[in-house]
Amino acid sequence: MTRFTPAIAVVACLAAGAASAQPRDPVSPYVIDVRGATVGLPTAEGWTPGVPSGAVVPARGLGFDISGHVLFVRSRVVSLGGGMAFVHGRGTGAPPEVSDGTPRPAVVIPDVTTRMTVLAPFVSLNFGHRMGWSYLSAGPLTATVVSEATIGGQSPIRGGPEDRSRGFHFGGGARWFLNDRVGVTFDLRWHQLSSRGPAGAFPGARRQRMLVAGAGLSVR
Repeated sequence: MTRFTPAIAVVACLAAGAASAQPRDPVSPYVIDVRGATVGLPTAEGWTPGVPSGAVVPARGLGFDISGHVLFVRSRVVSLGGGMAFVHGRGTGAPPEVSDGTPRPAVVIPDVTTRMTVLAPFVSLNFGHRMGWSYLSAGPLTATVVSEATIGGQSPIRGGPEDRSRGFHFGGGARWFLNDRVGVTFDLRWHQLSSRGPAGAFPGARRQRMLVAGAGLSVR
């Protein structure tokens, strides 16, 4: 089912756009989105520390997505736009307690915390009118991933260099305005981090693709 998810999202966005393409004013010239988000995090070694069996590496975290969007070619059917998004997410994995309630052996199995920050410019196709429209967008990204394993009170073990990694993102969403200024919005987006080679004491890391889902407010 997972392999069909991107196609389903694209079809849903196009269908929503077609339904909203009514003879009304074109989309707004600009909009700012502020969304709470559940952010997919990389889990492969090289992005995260090598950990023993029983450790939990977080594959998802909570965060936010803030973007600015300018619509520079507007019509009543399809509009062209572009902008920039800033996404941040953080997740922590901790080994569970054993079934009899005995505390987990914290000195043996580490907690793993991963933070990811993404800067993502994009171009977009928008379908609809001023009071509601859907969109598809894509573009390059740069991401900083910091993943650390901590055992007890010891110094954390980092999984990779704190360098910016490149990648690509694509997805879509929609906005519905409640009045002339404020609306609600959702966005589904796939972040793909490119593979990278070894760096100093850190091993290389393979390519990773992760889903980010957000919902919140739009302001224009």
